[in-house]
Amino acid sequence: MDWTIVIEWEELTSDGATYLLYLLDVDNDHSFLIERSTAFTGLRVDVREGSFNSRDIEIDTSHGPGVHKIAVTRTNSFISMSCDGSDVVTLVAAPISMNPMVKALFGGDWEGSFNGTFIRKMKLITPQNDAFLPALSA
Repeated sequence: MDWTIVIEWEELTSDGATYLLYLLDVDNDHSFLIERSTAFTGLRVDVREGSFNSRDIEIDTSHGPGVHKIAVTRTNSFISMSCDGSDVVTLVAAPISMNPMVKALFGGDWEGSFNGTFIRKMKLITPQNDAFLPALSA
């Protein structure tokens, strides 16, 4: 699971959370989530990962209705992201490994979508240097 993903989405509301990408393993013990959240600070974007340990990064600026783009790099050693051309947020952690993922969901979780969102584009590429993430997300 070493890659960079770029997702362009159109957010239709400021109500509820938008799960842009949700990956789960067979037992739902390991997961990876890219979310536009309504929790904590405004309409921030989060990347959360859970395995034998967990890690979480966020950008606390508002990402309300409109078109947005996020670039996230995930490796066993770190996660980094930029949204709408923002500065990169990175978390370097003890190596984290994941079980094979069996579910990949866009725009919601296994129960469905929380609000109106269009996933406009998605691109999966090899892990990119943090210096490239703002341009990928602009």
